[in-house]
Amino acid sequence: KLDFQMIKEMGFNSVRIPFGWWCVDGIESLGLSRGALVGPAMSLLDQAVAWASETGLKVILDLHSAPGFQSGHQATGKSDAAWKWQNWNIPATVAILGLVAKRYSGSSAVAAFCVINEPSNQVPASVLCGFYRDAAAAIRGAGMLAGKVTLLFPAYQRSLQELKDQNFPGGLQDAVLDIHLYQCFDQPWSWLGAEEHLARASDGKCHWPGLPECQDLGVEAAITEWSLRLPDW
Repeated sequence: KLDFQMIKEMGFNSVRIPFGWWCVDGIESLGLSRGALVGPAMSLLDQAVAWASETGLKVILDLHSAPGFQSGHQATGKSDAAWKWQNWNIPATVAILGLVAKRYSGSSAVAAFCVINEPSNQVPASVLCGFYRDAAAAIRGAGMLAGKVTLLFPAYQRSLQELKDQNFPGGLQDAVLDIHLYQCFDQPWSWLGAEEHLARASDGKCHWPGLPECQDLGVEAAITEWSLRLPDW
């Protein structure tokens, strides 16, 4: 709880709390097995949400890992070079989002819910946007209503035009894109000097996607991950 108090005292107004699918209670009813993953652990998430409420912070819930995994990257909890997008169990992911949304639908601390973290760009845009719409329906149907809880949908390592071509997020209320801005990964960032890095941090250019693309297409976006770390020159 001291961490939440410190965050509040530093002038921040919210915390993003990532959790994996294996933390959620009741996934056995979906035919899922945790295997070597440790869970359930919703009591810990309950405690974090309570601390946020007590300290006056808002919470961004973030499903950081999905059954079958949304990519082969280690950030999902499992590094798998042989991963294919068909491995991702989308119906179970939607069901889990509904379970979590129902659990926290009465919490005034929860202000946003990111439906998944960094899905692979191997997932076809039509499949991804179909998942996004199903996820929104599940969360809203579980009581997290528009105007109370904002839904975040990642645009990760793909052109926003792919999503616009699927008419996304058209028709969804209180929905914004989730983008991550890092200036420390991949070689091109090492070619920039300190002044250029400051400029890119200010204008959001040179990312995939970046803030200018969001502005050009007229879509709202939230930056939920970023870093002050610079490349190793």
